[in-house]
Amino acid sequence: MFRVFKRWKPEKAETSDTGSFVTVLAMLLLLATAARLLAIDLERWRAAQTLSERASTVSSSGSLTGITAEHTRWTVSSDEYVLLFPIAAATAAADMAFWRAVASAGQRDGHAVQFVGVCDSGDRCAIPHGSPTIATLSYMDPFQMRANAIARRESRALLYHGQRLSASVVVTTDPHGVAAAIAREVEKEAEKGVEG
Repeated sequence: MFRVFKRWKPEKAETSDTGSFVTVLAMLLLLATAARLLAIDLERWRAAQTLSERASTVSSSGSLTGITAEHTRWTVSSDEYVLLFPIAAATAAADMAFWRAVASAGQRDGHAVQFVGVCDSGDRCAIPHGSPTIATLSYMDPFQMRANAIARRESRALLYHGQRLSASVVVTTDPHGVAAAIAREVEKEAEKGVEG
């Protein structure tokens, strides 16, 4: 009456060498793909970090083109030096007086740099006229407006050669010192051009 049940044991599945090889190969391909995607992500992350640290370049989709207070278009040619500096609406007259002094000292050094002030409040800056050496812009590419705001926070001005950022110049209270720093950066850039 009592039946003795045998314990059921599953049979071992037969494995073939081909199946194991395909499995290992698939795993290796999966790992290689994951490593490649990680490398791409790291590369993009490093590039983003570099941009956020400098935060003062021309975006690939933007440019140094701007709009003046008179609503005319301003652009930079490919071979000229441009110093982009911020102008605060609250201190526009003092900012412009300082940069006129820098431009004047820079002209004595003999370096052709176009000085361009960018108002931080669009066309609400009361910018005094009468300086042919300084262009004033109300608007630029949003990326450049952000870079300009960061430069102001860091007391810097941005020196471009054409559309390419050459240097970030520290702005002190001494116009002659700032003009000398700009001249040094222009000379460095000119030497690079001769070597390259």
